[in-house]
Amino acid sequence: MIIASALPIAGFVGCVLTAAISDVRTLRIPNILCGAIAALFVAHAAADLTIGETTAALGLAALTLVAGFVAFAHGKIGGGDVKLLTVCMAWAGPDHAAEFLIVTGLAGGAIALALLSPFVSRSTAVLQRHWPQPATASTEATRAPMPYGVAIAAGAIGVAARIMAS
Repeated sequence: MIIASALPIAGFVGCVLTAAISDVRTLRIPNILCGAIAALFVAHAAADLTIGETTAALGLAALTLVAGFVAFAHGKIGGGDVKLLTVCMAWAGPDHAAEFLIVTGLAGGAIALALLSPFVSRSTAVLQRHWPQPATASTEATRAPMPYGVAIAAGAIGVAARIMAS
């Protein structure tokens, strides 16, 4: 693999890891990281993808964004998670979309189960003090927050590995 192809992929991995760390620490994914991932996708597409592959990848990203808006509107996912999932879906494209979603879903399930564990709950207490608190005491608002950016990053790193291998 030539340098022009490897650099955007390395940047993509660095950005998703940074997003995951930010999500764990603050339950926020900075917009600048999603923008950087999108810009790196443009560089990747210019170096490695055909116009048809790029169009298909952007179409999947658009569908992900629409589905994410619906989930966000119903309070099921955070806005930063929607943006990160969208730009990572562009990277996955049609060739790796299913694998990306499966790995992300499995990682999300593992994180959810871990957060239910009393040991993990105690060990993350320091981090949770910095997480935003629910605005109201309704049942919906008091759900335990989850840094889903970590699960998205797991799926994205899997995508990056597959791209590097091809």
